[in-house]
Amino acid sequence: MSDLSLRAATIEDSLVVADLMTQINFPNSPEEMKARLEELLNHPDYHAIVAERNGVVIGMLGLFLGRKFEKKDLFGRILTMAVDKEYRYKGIGGYLMEEAEKWLKDKGANLLVIYSGENSSSAHGFYRQQGFQKSGVRFIKDL
Repeated sequence: MSDLSLRAATIEDSLVVADLMTQINFPNSPEEMKARLEELLNHPDYHAIVAERNGVVIGMLGLFLGRKFEKKDLFGRILTMAVDKEYRYKGIGGYLMEEAEKWLKDKGANLLVIYSGENSSSAHGFYRQQGFQKSGVRFIKDL
């Protein structure tokens, strides 16, 4: 998509990011998203990227840079990724993922992790196309 551009997300993106999160079944108000972005975007280990087409945000990816206890490696974790329903299956997720990988490599990370629900088969296919491999089992507990 030649008219696509990528950039770091800003607080001004709160409204559209809230809408994107709602589209992937994580409802957020613009106010909630603004507060969350203010906290996360000011933390050096978090980063968010937006995809724009003709100046309109149509996708976003949020990621985290982490440190391992068991060895001296850094890793990245994709926390969320959403593309507007009108623009899905057009390669935008791949562009966002590529930009995330660049950011992580620049920070020294050598591994990228993403968690996904068991029933998200279309997302699983996308992750495999991006070079991910299924690894392990995840357990969670509400606190």
